[in-house]
Amino acid sequence: VAAADGEQGLALVQQQKPALVVLDVVMPKIDGLEVCRRLKRDPQTRHIPVLILTASGIRRPEEAAKEAGADAWMRKPYDSKELIETVKRLVAESQPPPSTQPTA
Repeated sequence: VAAADGEQGLALVQQQKPALVVLDVVMPKIDGLEVCRRLKRDPQTRHIPVLILTASGIRRPEEAAKEAGADAWMRKPYDSKELIETVKRLVAESQPPPSTQPTA
């Protein structure tokens, strides 16, 4: 699912509860860092991992992403293999551990 801007992205996350959100820093209406902050403040969405991709010239993108609550960040252009590995890791880490309770 893709959104045209940060506002639409927030609405889609609320409706669809995806397994992962990928944001750019530079987005129309609401930038990616603010979208991330809002998702991480909301009890309904804070568990969803957020990956920030950026080509933005912001200073210290890693710190900005971390302060916004992002689970990971990558600079554009990115290596597609690294992107896939990061997405798999974030989704796996967000899943609850398997139950260790014995079945009856």
